[in-house]
Order: sequence, then C-alpha cells, then structure tokens
Amino acid sequence: WFESSEDGLEQLRTLVRRDRKVAADEDERYKFALAAYNAGMGRVDDILNLARLRDKDSGYWEDAVQVLPEMREESVMDTGVVKLGTFKGSETTRYVNDVMAIYREFCRICPD
Repeated sequence: WFESSEDGLEQLRTLVRRDRKVAADEDERYKFALAAYNAGMGRVDDILNLARLRDKDSGYWEDAVQVLPEMREESVMDTGVVKLGTFKGSETTRYVNDVMAIYREFCRICPD
C-alpha cells in the first residue's frame, strides 16, 4: 500500500510515461498504465509479449487482452515470452474498464 494518495498518483504518472512507447494513443496509454497499476508492470509486459507473439495489435488494450484466455493455461509458459506464469486477468480488465468509464463520464460532465 502507498504511504499517501500522492505516492499512488506518482506511480500512475510513471506508468503513463512508460507506456508512451507501447500504446497507440493517449487513451490507450492510460488503459495500459491502469492495468499496470492494478496488476503490475510485469503482468502487462507478459500480456504485450504474448499479444505480439500472437500477431495482435499491442498498441490497443482491447486487442492485447485477447490473449488472456491463453494466459490462464499452464501451457502459456511454453511460449517463452510469459515470465510471471499464468494470469486470469479478469480483475485487471474490470478495473481498467471501470476507471475508464468513470473518466469518460467525468469528461462528459466537465468537458475541457
């Protein structure tokens, strides 16, 4: 747990900066950063590595997470690109979807 909300905010900022290299656009960058905030950078790296191996567009969160069913299986370790083992990912995808929905609603209520 973080010492304060400022610690969590700084971690999220770091993750957003990190994902500039990965994501197709700003919206996608936030999705990847939220996923890493929830599940850890290593898990997101595993998702991205497997997505690339499976010819998914790893710049888009919805495309990358198409590999999650495979990541639930022990055989995913045979790919050589997943380092942290199996991963269900349902909590993380729900977290990303929920936070982005709240963000979109906030933007609708308070544009620019």
